[in-house]
Amino acid sequence: LKINVKNEANINLKNEKISYKNCRMILQGIIDSTSKIGHINLIREDDGIARKINPFAVYKDEFYPHLALKVGVDYLNKTQNIDEKNFFIDKNKNLVLGDKKIPLDNNGFAILNWYGASGEYNSNSFKYIPLWKLEKLAYGEEVDEVDKILAQNYFKNKIVYLGVSATSMYDIKSTPTEKNMPGVELHTTFINNLLDNNFIQRVPVYIDILISMIIGLVIGYIVLSFNSTVAASITSIMIATLYVICTTWLMREYNLWVGIVLPLSIALFTFISVYLVKYFRKSKDFEHTYKLATTDGLTELYNHRYFQEQMIMNIEMAKRYENHFSLILIDIDFFKKFNDKFGHQSGDAVLKQVAQTLKKNVRTTDIVCRYGGEEMSIILSNTTSEEAAHTAQKLCKAISERVFDLANNQKEHVTISLGVATYPQNGQTPQELIEHADKGLYKAKENGRNQVGII
Repeated sequence: LKINVKNEANINLKNEKISYKNCRMILQGIIDSTSKIGHINLIREDDGIARKINPFAVYKDEFYPHLALKVGVDYLNKTQNIDEKNFFIDKNKNLVLGDKKIPLDNNGFAILNWYGASGEYNSNSFKYIPLWKLEKLAYGEEVDEVDKILAQNYFKNKIVYLGVSATSMYDIKSTPTEKNMPGVELHTTFINNLLDNNFIQRVPVYIDILISMIIGLVIGYIVLSFNSTVAASITSIMIATLYVICTTWLMREYNLWVGIVLPLSIALFTFISVYLVKYFRKSKDFEHTYKLATTDGLTELYNHRYFQEQMIMNIEMAKRYENHFSLILIDIDFFKKFNDKFGHQSGDAVLKQVAQTLKKNVRTTDIVCRYGGEEMSIILSNTTSEEAAHTAQKLCKAISERVFDLANNQKEHVTISLGVATYPQNGQTPQELIEHADKGLYKAKENGRNQVGII
């Protein structure tokens, strides 16, 4: 019963899916009476449904034909001369049988083109006739008008399969169409596909990958280009739907199986990934814009607008929780004379270094701002007047002890004067607190500078 297969394609015909280690022996009486015997092995997909047939099975490195293949070849031999012992697979992975071609996948399977559910007389797949009707007809019993065609040489020049209904396995869906006669349907669908030259052909994997890349690029571009998330989502869904429609049309019209799972998975992954990237990029842009709007470009301290906002916020919080906070106003001593003597570049360098020193000597929760010109301010949350005075003294000392690097590689000392105000003792509004701290600042200047003025 073994055959020869000439394989000119890169199909691995001796793979584990169609190679068998055990063989159920055929009754010798059957072998002696006919050579028209074939295997009926099949491989189910992961979901338990059989969608393919392997025309050849391998046992001990020898090839054996499927029964449906032998039936189809026997039928074709009525009009063509096909060698039943020698089969040929061309370079395009087609099993050539006269003027018919069966496209095979990389494992040597033929993908079945299911025509639909079977029926008694109105099926596109194959017609089935219950045995009890033939029995009634054979005994001359009355049959309905439709069944009278059985008496008119209905079986002449037809391929007839005899099979039993597996009613005990009716709950198991074995084929894409029917449950009760899965074996018969697999055979007859293969034969119909062969006679119609109408098998499904799977496109190469690289085509799926290429399509996936194109869809991914298109959806990525849409997500990046559209400002509206809803519009981007609807457009992406429409593209995915259109792709499914196109693949369905290719399957129906040209029997081409183009992958759906990989392209749609890539499309979904791309949509989510690009949207996340876009979201984080917008978030980063927002943070950058917010920083530009609230930060002084030279000193990198918070600007005057932010200072005013925080003053209002701290007063509201202090009112709500009956708490207190303090404000320190700072002015660099004789800064105008310093600029005239050393130049504005050195003045800018001193402003930056003073700002750094202030930030290093206060808590991370305290807000250091550039109030304007050479003036700076610090909002000290949850801080009493005594604690604020102590912090101001510490800052005054830190600045006076530091040696500042100037633009022309010179080094110089500078000092600061400070004024302190505390809510609610020294004021109930931002203006009152600033005015009180400002009076302390001027007191420090009047008393010789490089000190904290307390009112």
